[in-house]
Amino acid sequence: MTIAHAIDLILSLKQDNAVKSIYIKDWHLIKQLHSEVEPYTVPDIFADDWMNNIYGEKDDFRFVYAGTRGSSTLLHRDVYTSYSWSTNVVGCKTWYLFPPRAIACLRRFTRVETSELIPSLEALHTLVKDKNRKEFPQLELALGSMQTITQAQGETIFVPSNWYHQVHNDTDCASINRNWCNSVNLPSMYRAIVVELDHAEEALCDVRDMLQQSSRKGKEEWKKEFYGLVQDVAVKDAGWAWKGFWEMVLHNLKHPATAQALRPDGAANVSCNKDQ
Repeated sequence: MTIAHAIDLILSLKQDNAVKSIYIKDWHLIKQLHSEVEPYTVPDIFADDWMNNIYGEKDDFRFVYAGTRGSSTLLHRDVYTSYSWSTNVVGCKTWYLFPPRAIACLRRFTRVETSELIPSLEALHTLVKDKNRKEFPQLELALGSMQTITQAQGETIFVPSNWYHQVHNDTDCASINRNWCNSVNLPSMYRAIVVELDHAEEALCDVRDMLQQSSRKGKEEWKKEFYGLVQDVAVKDAGWAWKGFWEMVLHNLKHPATAQALRPDGAANVSCNKDQ
């Protein structure tokens, strides 16, 4: 569905007083404008943005979200434990946030890292009422750690690394959103990519066995093909994997996203020779 079609649908639903809600998510507005000048100014505190210090035709993580009253996201964390910030241009939202220590409590099986997480706050509240449930045993602990924030028009919220959250539009809303990172949360993102690729590799174990058995090439050849598939799966799911990560790191070492004064205190003042 195009943005124009979504807007037409929203207008028609309002005209008919329909209850259905619509949420436009991950709209790459800046990229779509094909302009070197951004339509808004990024606050200085978020200026050291490695993920969006892009070049060429690379993908970006600069979004616009627009939704009708009652629309919402599912429970999620931002890509590879990146930070995010969101400014409400229009409307009022409620954010429900869970700190990293609550993640295990949101799982179907708390000690299994790959176990399914509760998909939404609505599902959490429903299951909490079932005192005889055998799965998701620690939802009460997760609910006890949840933080609720109301975001008014003109306000900006910062979501720390690895905080799961769900967002409800209390009114019709439009917001500017970015996923971003800097040198501080690079280690967290690195670990998240390792885990994501391990999970993808495990999910594709049948493909690995098939390639291993059918390949007439050497061990290194089928492994190269298999790990290429693993990377492709991760890219389709999250936007990029190792190639995108290391290209981002190298580019930001050569071309810092912002002046040294706007980088985190204690961040390494590292640069690369452009000829390297």
